[in-house]
Amino acid sequence: MSPRSKFQGSCRTASVGAAIVLAAAASTIWFAVERPAESTVELVAPLGTFVVEIARTPEARSSGLSNRTSTEHGGLLLVWDAPGRRPIWMADMRFALDLVWLDASGRVLAVLADVPPCDRQPCPLYEPPGTDRSTAVLEMPAGRAARYGITTDSTIHATGANVFVR
Repeated sequence: MSPRSKFQGSCRTASVGAAIVLAAAASTIWFAVERPAESTVELVAPLGTFVVEIARTPEARSSGLSNRTSTEHGGLLLVWDAPGRRPIWMADMRFALDLVWLDASGRVLAVLADVPPCDRQPCPLYEPPGTDRSTAVLEMPAGRAARYGITTDSTIHATGANVFVR
């Protein structure tokens, strides 16, 4: 084999290796940024019905809608096993949200409308008074809570089983 053939062969090998590394990196970034939903559920609010993704794992709840440019559904429902304090922050968010704290029966404990993305560290934590027994927080693009008539003391029901507790 001539030196030129060896060089061309090693270039092809390097190119194939680089392509594999780039494909793996792109795949990792895709799944990190566009996390697939664990599941979805239809919610019934006072002024309408909409579908949301459900985040039940610590990782899914921690990232919420961060690093997304939009949501495919009406929002994301973060669900915990038991009532407790559920402060929310807007780190790495790319759009404003309405935040809705719910108890185990689907009663709305608090609503914060049009919460802006955090543009500098440290990001503030949002935890309205009276939300210390929440089992879920609904993250929705800004304006959706009003569109669906979601206010403090209103009730949201899930079609099927109660999703506000795991």
